[in-house]
Amino acid sequence: MAASKLKSYICRRIPKGTRIKIDGKLDEKVWAKLKSVGPFEFPWAKKGDLKQSTVAKLCWDDEFLYLGYHANDLCINAKKRGPKGKVWLDDVVEIFLDPTPKDKIYYGFELNANGDLLDYEMEYYRKNNFKWCSPNSKTAIHVVKDRYFQGEFKISFKDLGFYPKLGSKWKMCLCRCDYNKGRINQKGRIFIFLADLVTLYSANRTMAVHSIEKNSLKAVYSVLFTVYCVKR
Repeated sequence: MAASKLKSYICRRIPKGTRIKIDGKLDEKVWAKLKSVGPFEFPWAKKGDLKQSTVAKLCWDDEFLYLGYHANDLCINAKKRGPKGKVWLDDVVEIFLDPTPKDKIYYGFELNANGDLLDYEMEYYRKNNFKWCSPNSKTAIHVVKDRYFQGEFKISFKDLGFYPKLGSKWKMCLCRCDYNKGRINQKGRIFIFLADLVTLYSANRTMAVHSIEKNSLKAVYSVLFTVYCVKR
C-alpha cells in the first residue's frame, strides 16, 4: 500500500526529576509544552462517519516512554473487559512498539475508554502471546461523558527488554478505534521512532508494523512520519 509523504516528530526527553502522574488527566505542564504528532486521518471514512479529532503526544526519560491521547468523542462506547479483555471491540487507543525491526516481534498496548488494558507480545503476523505482560508499565483513562476521553501510558523499557540507544531505530504505530452507532471509524498513524539521544538526523524510510487485511474493520494505516528522540 502506498505510503503518504514522510513527516517528522521530535520525541523529547523530559528533564530529570520531572514527575508525570498517570491519571489520564494530562494536566502536567510537560504535556502542555509538547507538540502533537499531528492530525489523525480517516483513510476509509464512509458517508455519515463522525470524523472526531484525536491528539497524541510522546516523551520519554531513562526508564519509560510516555504517551498521552486526547480523543474527542460524542458517543463513548466501552464495556468492562478486565485485564487482557477484548478491548478492541470498544473505543480504544493503541500503541504498537518494535524495538528490534530486524526480527518479527513487536509489543501491543491497547487501552479502552473504560480503562482496561490489553498488553501482549506478537510475532508477525498475528501470532499473539497474551501471557506476556508489562508489570512496570502503567495506564489510566479520564472520561468526560459525551465530550472526550483521554488515555495516558507509561511504558517500561525494562519490561520491553530494550532501552533507547544512540542511533537505534524503533518502529511504532499509534491507532484509535472509534465506534459510533455500530459503525467503526478508525484513524491512525504508523511511524518510525529514531531513538537518538543527542542529535537530530534524518532517515527517509517507510516501515509498516503489519499489513492491511482486505475487508478488515480493524487495520493499521500507512501514514508514516519520523520521530527523533532527543534530549530536552
